[in-house]
Amino acid sequence: MKKPTRSAFTLIELLVVIAIVGILTGLLLPSLSVARRSTQAVVGLSNLRQLQVANHAFANDHDDRFLPAAEAMSPGQGQPENLKRWHGTRESQSQAFTPDGAPITPYLDSAGSSEAVRVCPTFEPVLEEISTRPNAQAGFERSCGGYGYNMDFVGTATGPIVNGVSTRNDLTGERRSLLGAPTRTIAFADAAFAASSIIEYSFVHARFRSDYPDYRWDPSIHFRQVGKRANVVWLDGHTTQEERTYTWSSGLYASDPADFDIGWFGQHDDNRLFGAR
Repeated sequence: MKKPTRSAFTLIELLVVIAIVGILTGLLLPSLSVARRSTQAVVGLSNLRQLQVANHAFANDHDDRFLPAAEAMSPGQGQPENLKRWHGTRESQSQAFTPDGAPITPYLDSAGSSEAVRVCPTFEPVLEEISTRPNAQAGFERSCGGYGYNMDFVGTATGPIVNGVSTRNDLTGERRSLLGAPTRTIAFADAAFAASSIIEYSFVHARFRSDYPDYRWDPSIHFRQVGKRANVVWLDGHTTQEERTYTWSSGLYASDPADFDIGWFGQHDDNRLFGAR
């Protein structure tokens, strides 16, 4: 009686299947990576929108004034310097900020939810790496999660130009009614800063300083999303993704912002997208 034969892959067939699976995986991985980053970008846009909703809620309770970006950051205002930001507070300048006591925190329900909203998923690997650095290399803006606030014209109360210098008050944000183009004024955006390496940074700077209008800032809008775009939320709460059109380095810092996809968007080399009057 003839024994039944058992069908099975030969070694060559098995190797062919493995090769095909490897090729298909190689073809699919880039698409999966782009899809994952696109999802992260959508979450980031939602986070930014929540920050601006909280900013409006703050203004409703504070005489129509938006969140202060950095209270008493400038010297000589009778308060400890550089210990409070829109996103957090700290007891000394060597520490990272925590959301407890920050002006935005009560408008994001709690310190815990405040932390969650202020972590950009696309920037999270960088945040994890930064957290392992010694304090001197980790930067001075830790704990903002990769988002920056329009400090120059929204988070600071600006005044008239006197002898080439703008009078300003960083103890309060700008009055909402004085910012006349909410659909065309940046509120928050993806941010980072090129120091000796990339670090967190909690402000998105205008092209030129509001206090010294003849001087240009080093940029801090970070174009890290798919297609080298930056997530932006505007004063009216709508969100967009923008492409970089310009960058610049003062030479003051060791790194060039262009190396980290940091710069500005828009076609005009002025402060009109930031609320300049």
